[in-house]
Amino acid sequence: MIQTTVENINKERAQEYLQLNTGNYRSMNLRIAKTYAEDMKAGKWVLNGEPIVFDQNGKLKDGQHRLMAVTIADAVVPFLVVRGVENDVNIFDLGSNRNIRQVCSAMNAPVKSCCASASRILLFGFHGSAVKGVQADYILAHKDELHEAQRIAMKGRKKALGEKASVVLFVYVCRKLKLFSDELMEDFFWTFNNQSINADQARDPSPALIAARMFIEKYPTGSASVQIKHINILYQAIRDFKANRNRLKEYKFDAVDFMPYINAVRRQEGIRETNS
Repeated sequence: MIQTTVENINKERAQEYLQLNTGNYRSMNLRIAKTYAEDMKAGKWVLNGEPIVFDQNGKLKDGQHRLMAVTIADAVVPFLVVRGVENDVNIFDLGSNRNIRQVCSAMNAPVKSCCASASRILLFGFHGSAVKGVQADYILAHKDELHEAQRIAMKGRKKALGEKASVVLFVYVCRKLKLFSDELMEDFFWTFNNQSINADQARDPSPALIAARMFIEKYPTGSASVQIKHINILYQAIRDFKANRNRLKEYKFDAVDFMPYINAVRRQEGIRETNS
């Protein structure tokens, strides 16, 4: 029989309940718990109907991060507590699955999809699968840097060619490693985003315009392999742009490898390196 109550849970009670957290298929993520704890300390956590759940055997089934947050914050927080649910892991988390932007919005860290995708690539690689809790936590800690990278990548137009995860990631890495100044990248992407494919510009030697035409004509999709090509093309083009070198031929996407720079940022951030 299912029973529901509202309980004011303090640190001691939360620790008691966490002792019943056995057999959980999800490991504890302390970064998520610490984020919740900050809200609790600030008095932003309210009773919203999301329950702490125990099964028929008294085992904790849902709520481990919220309970850990109570112990970290040493706070007293009201929760709806549900006891006596069936002991079946498959009945949990089957509702509408939140995408990363919805998760970040719920954490008061709204982010554009290109920034979210750029963080996913940095954390898990071009071909990797995202862990939303880890990704949301990273975005929360670096949202200002991600938004600034997006602003530079979209310089000159609201609907910009630079509004791609690959471009935002490229700018983010360049800024982290100080490869190019913000002013240089703003100049480059203003030209890149204001490209126009017509007869007058068909032979324009600007590196930014050549890169833009390659994005549009040869590599318009957003697949992992294309994203890697985007970044390698941008790296060659912006180096030519910095040196005031014009170019008539298109760039060879495999002429350089930007991956070592991405891994350098991963090392700075304590993220596992990858070859892709």
